[in-house]
Amino acid sequence: MPLFSRCFILSIAYFSFQLTNADLVELDTNPNSVSADRIDQLTRTLAEGSFGNVEEKVVVTAKEAEEAAEKVPMFIDPKEYKALGIKSSYKIYGDSEIWYLPESQEYAEQKYFSNNVKFFKLLGSDVALFADMDDESATDDDYWTVNCSKDRITDEKIYLMGKYEMMFIRSSKTGWMFSVSKELKQLNPTQYQYIRIDKAPALRSRNFFKGQQTLNIIEQMKKGNTAYTRFYEWSGQYEETIPLKGFSIAYNTLNIMYSKL
Repeated sequence: MPLFSRCFILSIAYFSFQLTNADLVELDTNPNSVSADRIDQLTRTLAEGSFGNVEEKVVVTAKEAEEAAEKVPMFIDPKEYKALGIKSSYKIYGDSEIWYLPESQEYAEQKYFSNNVKFFKLLGSDVALFADMDDESATDDDYWTVNCSKDRITDEKIYLMGKYEMMFIRSSKTGWMFSVSKELKQLNPTQYQYIRIDKAPALRSRNFFKGQQTLNIIEQMKKGNTAYTRFYEWSGQYEETIPLKGFSIAYNTLNIMYSKL
């Protein structure tokens, strides 16, 4: 498979964002309990027939309330894993939680880290997503993505990690590469491509950063706060500012997934 085609594997992660950006809530059998979770709040509000700041009451039937409750993700107790056929080896993190998603009828692994970055991955999926839950202005692009694949013929492992346009590539055959743009065919090889982490000196390369260059960038990003890129495609010059919160978690997860594939 051409490297350019592999790079577009990242795009398959986008369909999962709505699941990732949604809060998962544990079902509570006590109707008087209060949860701060947005989904739980919405379900309870819908069942009660009003929307806080809206004066007009909305009449909701018992059937509609039941249907709304059925859409709420459900926490799976670890004691139920065996009965459900869920093996510990399916999980990336031993202390993560498993939730059932009724609407898609799938199981998902979720973990909140100490910096309030949320890790999300459907069981059996090769895509992991990382969202900064403190960023209230986050859009559909504001998350780190890790995607893995294994060539059926050569057994080559290919791992992609990225946010916005930037992309890291780890191959079991060729090692590490990094590009400031995933539109690889559109990069102008006659121009330098730049990346700068915080106030450190900018690094530049024509086309890809390879090998040790990429590892140096990773180490800077693990310790940094913001990455700035400038790249030249045939259509013109582009720049991006990339918050680095969650990068270290995504990078560590990539290495765990790499070892499991």
